[in-house]
Amino acid sequence: MNHGYLLVSILLLFAGSCGFEAAQKEPAPCHYYEFTDGPHIKQFWEESCQNGKLDLWVHRLAQKLEKHLEQGALGIPYDTLEALGQEQFNRTMQSVSTVRGNTYRRVNRIFKTLVRHTLRTDVDYEIFVIRHQKQPGLINAWVTAHGKVFITTAMLEFVETEDELAFILSHELAHIENMLPDRRLALRGELRSVLGYSEIGTLLSNTTESALTSINQYHELIADRSALYFMNEAGFDPEGALQFFSRLDRTFNDNQSYFFLEPLSNTHPYDHIRFNCASRYIFDSKRVVPGCEKSNELPAPNAAQFSKK
Repeated sequence: MNHGYLLVSILLLFAGSCGFEAAQKEPAPCHYYEFTDGPHIKQFWEESCQNGKLDLWVHRLAQKLEKHLEQGALGIPYDTLEALGQEQFNRTMQSVSTVRGNTYRRVNRIFKTLVRHTLRTDVDYEIFVIRHQKQPGLINAWVTAHGKVFITTAMLEFVETEDELAFILSHELAHIENMLPDRRLALRGELRSVLGYSEIGTLLSNTTESALTSINQYHELIADRSALYFMNEAGFDPEGALQFFSRLDRTFNDNQSYFFLEPLSNTHPYDHIRFNCASRYIFDSKRVVPGCEKSNELPAPNAAQFSKK
């Protein structure tokens, strides 16, 4: 008898019996998500997305302004956006170095999976992994007006799962899919047309735009919601966004303000506001599969206590 053949057979049988359970596909989750707003978030307001009565007033103003800006954005030629995006791209590339290799391939794989679920056909999406030369510890990601997405190596070191990374990339794609840079450009154009193109008019226009910085927070919440849709469609867990916001809040603890107007000067909502808003949207969108025993608890419908330290 061929003892070598017998030994190999025994080893294969043993390996098969030991690894069978591990190789088994995990049972399908007993829930699914139904983000009924889809990728294009129109209007929303809920208590979990605000930071007090003043913030409520600003968001109501933003909602009214958005109706006007949406129409203005639709009228902006793409070559105008492309020129602006190229200017933003060139400015960024002056202070960063690009990263390739396995790190880039990993990010690009997730990015391309997400891009397959975008709807705009006039945008050529592209991802750049960068190392910031002057701020190597910069934890950030951003997008140009013509669809070039940047993510820093420090951000890649900060995230812990592919779901978190998928949320960050989806958030940037959502800015373009919802035409948010276009709306900002429309706002700038409106201000210039009203205040004029003189030196004083330009100064007033820039000052007014700076005063409306907090309206950008509304855009960020729109992008967060839209991102949950994109990552779910691409097969990632939307609750990865909650893990990301939770760690951001613990790391930077940015929710302590001693001046009530200070939150309105921020370009982004506080991390705990974004957590609460995303948590509510996930909770409202989670559906249990009929006849399937629920395996995971739903996120808390009101996570306001998250920020209370």
